[in-house]
Amino acid sequence: MSQPNSAAPWYKQPWLWFILAPLIATFLYSTVYISAAIFTRDTLVRDDYVKHAKEIKQDNSKIQAAADLGVKAILKIDSLTGDISVELSSDGGTQKPENMTLDLVHATLADRDIAVSLRRVRDGLYLGSIDHKPLGKQYVILQPEDGSWQIRQSIFPPYDDTPFELIPLKTN
Repeated sequence: MSQPNSAAPWYKQPWLWFILAPLIATFLYSTVYISAAIFTRDTLVRDDYVKHAKEIKQDNSKIQAAADLGVKAILKIDSLTGDISVELSSDGGTQKPENMTLDLVHATLADRDIAVSLRRVRDGLYLGSIDHKPLGKQYVILQPEDGSWQIRQSIFPPYDDTPFELIPLKTN
């Protein structure tokens, strides 16, 4: 008499694991993504946005003020020493500020934003320094300390002594 085939234990059945593997993988991936969503912070985009009722619009009055004054600048970043120089010029005889602020804002990561205080060395030339060179695309925000006007522009690498011309774009 022959002995009947004994069935293998449930955990040794290949079809069971074929069905359970996608379910287990989905559970693991969803656990990772949910924990990442809970424990990481969303960073804010820096700009002059104002929420008015349900409409969001950008405040361009400072850019328009810079365009009306005819303010232009040439930005140079020395990534080896970290020195930043800005040559400021204006069409009208506008008095140049004593100090200015330059914000290098990373496109997506707030921890890579760099704020620099620029001091006037001579008429129209401002100097400052940074600890580390900027990485990736940067949004440049140049303004005097009183915030009366502002120039915003995007710059792209390489930053090594490449002069970037900063011009306020006129708005309607």
